[in-house]
Amino acid sequence: MHKLILLFVLLNIGWTALAQGIDGAAGSIDMKTLNDIYYDKKYFSVRTSLPEDITFDFQKHLFDDERPTVLYTLDGDTVTGNFKYNILEEILESERDGKFYPYNTVVAFKFPKYNDQEEISFINLKLFDKEGPFGGFVQNVSTSPDVKIRYYLVFKKGKESTLPYAKTTSDDRVEIKSEILMNLDGKITPMPERKNDFFDLFPNSEELKKYAKKNKLKTTEPEDIGKMVAWVKSGK
Repeated sequence: MHKLILLFVLLNIGWTALAQGIDGAAGSIDMKTLNDIYYDKKYFSVRTSLPEDITFDFQKHLFDDERPTVLYTLDGDTVTGNFKYNILEEILESERDGKFYPYNTVVAFKFPKYNDQEEISFINLKLFDKEGPFGGFVQNVSTSPDVKIRYYLVFKKGKESTLPYAKTTSDDRVEIKSEILMNLDGKITPMPERKNDFFDLFPNSEELKKYAKKNKLKTTEPEDIGKMVAWVKSGK
């Protein structure tokens, strides 16, 4: 019994350290909650929803090529290898090694700095938005644990044109999009499209505008948004 208690304590210490390293927010990885959510490897809907009759090839990965990756599984394992992030299905894929890790088996992962690409890290969406309808991953923003980036795919209907011999073609396409999510007083809020709508989310909007102007912060930059959200939360 004492050995089991000690093991539980060590696991919690390990996951807290992981939380500090991968998310930058001490204690933010609640393994009990995550295990409860993904009991029996439960699946949720993902953010991307495309027509089923798409017949053309499209880009469904965040990066074209596999990148060196460190991922942390729900079972407590650390896995290293070369993976691609499949946005369509929210899966980490290694075609070279034949390994696949769906979002309901992964706590967090990161792509370390590689060539001219900076390190980026992701956590399981349910660690950020426990009550939301979707499963998947969100990218961390270094300036605030309360701001994340979510990627998804959208279908764009193109114009149809008729070629000789009555053959009809279209320039339909699928695009990679991203949206910024903010945790504002426990409520997950998407970043508004209009700048003023963003400032209006906060009671001290005029002071926030002054802070943003003084520090040349833009509402189009995730890192700048993180700085503003952190400033509001600090109560300055």
